[in-house]
Amino acid sequence: MGDGMHMRPLQQGRRAEVDRVQELVAPRLEPHDANQLELKLGYLVKPGNRHQHYQIETYMFIPKTLGIDRHSYNSSRFYADTAAFLRLRTPPVTLESLATVGKANRWFDQLVSGLKGRELTTARGVQRIARRIKILGCIYRSALRDDARTLRQQLTSAPAPDPLAEGRMQETTARRTRRFVRNIKRATKRLRELDEVCLARGFGDLICDSWRAVDEYVTLIVEDVSKEVIIALDHRTARSPVVHPDLINARELLVKIAVDAHQYRRNRGYRSQLIAGESNEELPHWRRTIKRIVFSALYLDVRHEEVGRLAYDLVGAAAAMIAMAFAITVSLLAQLELDIFSGTFVAIMIVSYMIKDRLKDWGKRYGGKHIGRFLPDTIIRVHDTQGDRVLGQCREQFNMLKVNQVDDEVLKSRQSRRVNSIERLGKPEVVIRYLKEVTLYSQPLRDELAGLEGLHDIIRFNLGHLRDRMDAPREDHQLIDPSTGEILVVPCARVYHVNIILRMTAGRGKRAKSKVERIRVVMDQRGIKRVEYLDRRGEQVVYTHDGDDQDASTLSFPAAVRATIEGETSSFAALKS
Repeated sequence: MGDGMHMRPLQQGRRAEVDRVQELVAPRLEPHDANQLELKLGYLVKPGNRHQHYQIETYMFIPKTLGIDRHSYNSSRFYADTAAFLRLRTPPVTLESLATVGKANRWFDQLVSGLKGRELTTARGVQRIARRIKILGCIYRSALRDDARTLRQQLTSAPAPDPLAEGRMQETTARRTRRFVRNIKRATKRLRELDEVCLARGFGDLICDSWRAVDEYVTLIVEDVSKEVIIALDHRTARSPVVHPDLINARELLVKIAVDAHQYRRNRGYRSQLIAGESNEELPHWRRTIKRIVFSALYLDVRHEEVGRLAYDLVGAAAAMIAMAFAITVSLLAQLELDIFSGTFVAIMIVSYMIKDRLKDWGKRYGGKHIGRFLPDTIIRVHDTQGDRVLGQCREQFNMLKVNQVDDEVLKSRQSRRVNSIERLGKPEVVIRYLKEVTLYSQPLRDELAGLEGLHDIIRFNLGHLRDRMDAPREDHQLIDPSTGEILVVPCARVYHVNIILRMTAGRGKRAKSKVERIRVVMDQRGIKRVEYLDRRGEQVVYTHDGDDQDASTLSFPAAVRATIEGETSSFAALKS
């Protein structure tokens, strides 16, 4: 594969092919918590294609010192440590469109017509309307976070060296912040115009309860994004030589919008209220509950199927046939030469039975092993939300490999930063390969999406078992102070690197396009410390796990939008401080 297919600046002749792959498969890998990595993939539905094919290969290079091998870690344990979710992608609608009457009408008009039409007379019609309400909540959440992210990027950029230029920059940011607040007010007002008709059906009704969940969740997001921008704004003013009055006024508007959102939930009697001085133990649970309620509109019906039972049965039958043929042949030949009541004949029959029994087991074991290479471990059928139509299927396979069994393209990407062969020998590794093949059926998907543009595939890898063999996260080393001659004790962080190579392929045969990404996970005995995205030249963007429930959409790969990620990384650093 040419250099243009990696995360370096793209050559003009290869840009179109790479952009096509990035359009079809948009990966993000980030910490979900101290133990889990979350991989997000995006599959777009292209009109005109009957079937669409994607292949995702994940190679994990794990240090041998962590005790992972074929005997201690098999496919059953890997799948027990891996969780996968498949859902529809949130439609990309801007906050300004939601705030402007006459724009984004399809998401409101469908809902209003359903609430006033005949769909309310059937159970399935009520379910469809409730789903539209939840999808609208997902759209609002995505739009709010996107606009807030743009503001945070502007606020976390480096201050201008010239105070006059910094003042103009702050004035521009303040103007955009005021527009952000204005759009929030108009968009939430437009959403709440549905309140009366949704609540008219009374509590306990699916439509009424779905609306209350969406209404509460959207105000939670409004408060969250307002506070995030306020934190970024405070950080900016603290390190700037000048502070523009408009920026201070914009902060006051953000404070008011956040306070109003909290007060709105209190007036409505919603449970998501944070009270200072209280334990608030119900709030984290309830936040996740209403998030699951809202996002349930996007999740699909996934069904696992057992794979290879017939093939393994045929292998076993063939092994039994060969073993029995051997035993019968030996028996017939022995009867021709020996008396059936002689001790020699009996001994031959006993030995032939032993060999026959072993032949059957060997045939099943080795025949099954070889045929298993051509069969997936599991097949997942993806059905629509009603469970009536098949939208696609996924085939998964797990392998434990030695480094010399990895193909050259992946191995070259893994070793791109290693200095020499001595360094490679000093870091022996074992490789876990996880293959996922996805086939989407375009026509059923277009019917199901109805305005949505594709699917999200979320895979969580649990690396917690790697911590069992890790040393303490700190080790002390001694250093002599050259000026005083004293011996100083210097603490050093003891970390381990898990290198991950992602190879993503869209299409099949000659039309297939692929790219390779490299990620390094830095861990210690306490869990995941950070994730580093590397390119062939050693450039990296770092996402640090800080224990917060951050939105996965805030991070992407450097090859996709390098400037966006660099700004977002600074934003997270500002929020942490």
